[in-house]
Order: sequence, then structure tokens, then C-alpha cells
Amino acid sequence: MTAEDRLLDAIYNIRGRVIQRAVEIESVIDIYIAEHFTKDPDKLHEFVSLITSRTTFDNKLQMFKFLVDKHNKDFVGGFRTYHNEIKKAMEWRNVIAHYPVPFNKNSIEAFDKERIVLFVKLKSTSGFIEISEDFINKLLGEMMELFNRLKILISIDTTSPPV
Repeated sequence: MTAEDRLLDAIYNIRGRVIQRAVEIESVIDIYIAEHFTKDPDKLHEFVSLITSRTTFDNKLQMFKFLVDKHNKDFVGGFRTYHNEIKKAMEWRNVIAHYPVPFNKNSIEAFDKERIVLFVKLKSTSGFIEISEDFINKLLGEMMELFNRLKILISIDTTSPPV
């Protein structure tokens, strides 16, 4: 396997794992919003299919925050940072999902020597975001902990919307 192939495999692995965790978190948000309006499984499925699946994540997060803050005061009291942690997780998801990784000598060497993946910054600054294996493992752990803390808010024991 070439150095480029090893880097490409690492990128696939990183992107896939982070996106999967983000999907799990977003599914809890979708289900929580739907369950606020119905507990009927058929209507729950319709709500997720017709409404939350067509809603931007930012709008879902606003609805989720409003409903949780109003109806789950104990949860909020024990987890005051939940909203910021969701935003942080999704910001990292966006970086990892959308920022390109160059396949130049510096990028390949950084990965081969230090297990660091260089993501090209796309916002108002230039340069790279260096993401290590340790950082990814920490991020994934935080996302899993966030998911586990959020899923107590829903009735359905699942990581995906009801089908």
C-alpha cells in the first residue's frame, strides 16, 4: 500500500466515524422534536420524514433547545452545556466532512511520520488544521458521551429515525 493510499484510508475512516456520530446525535434531536408532538409510531415516522428531515440542522437545534429548556429543566440543570457541546460537535463534523485534504509531499509526510491529517482551512484564514489520531479519538469519545446523555430524552432506543 502506498503512502497516498494509507492517507486516503485514514481520511475515509476519520470522515466516516465522525459523520456517523453526528448522524446519531442529529437522530436523537429529530426524534425528540417528533416525540414532543406525537408518540404514535406511524405519526412519529411521518413527522421525521416530512418535517425534521427537511429542516436545516441550525433550525432543528433551535427547536430542540427551546423544547428541552422548557420541558426538561432537570436535564438542563444537570447538563447546562448541552447546547454548546452539540454546536461544537457539529462544527467539527463540518470541518472533517467538508474541508479538503491535500495529497502533497508535506501532507503525506505529516501523516506517515506523525499520524496527522492536514485539512485545508476554508474560512477567512489560510493554512491547515492539523488533526491527530488522538484528537479524533477524543472527539469521537466526546460525541459518544454527548449522544448517550441526549438519548435519555427520547423514548425510542435507537440511533436512527424510526422507519
